[in-house]
Amino acid sequence: VPHGWAESVTSVELLELKAKDLVSIVSYHPEVARIAHNYSIALCTFLQRPGLRLSDLGKYADVHEETLICALPQETRQKISSPAMEAVYEAAGQNKDRLQSAEQLREEVASGRCWLGMDPFSGKVLRMVHLVTLNLT
Repeated sequence: VPHGWAESVTSVELLELKAKDLVSIVSYHPEVARIAHNYSIALCTFLQRPGLRLSDLGKYADVHEETLICALPQETRQKISSPAMEAVYEAAGQNKDRLQSAEQLREEVASGRCWLGMDPFSGKVLRMVHLVTLNLT
């Protein structure tokens, strides 16, 4: 007996891994295990905040990927930025000015001043900077 209706708000991708397969992957790629571990800790810590609004609809939830990534250790943010950094160097090609800009960006990521992501719609590399503001009155 139907009791209501549901409407899809956005499409998602589902990845299913059996525990045995995940153990196999992380045993060959320990950096993946460290990233997953650090991300899990950041997520659990974030979810313990008082008054947090949770929802399976992104626009109603107080959980955002960018906030979680900013809470990760610097080394993990660097690892997460690696694929985007490779795309930056690939796009620079042999152009000296672009290579110099790519190197400057790499230094910013390495120092923790930013991390890199990809725009899911355009595929362009995004430079993410965590800003904290203080309003003194």
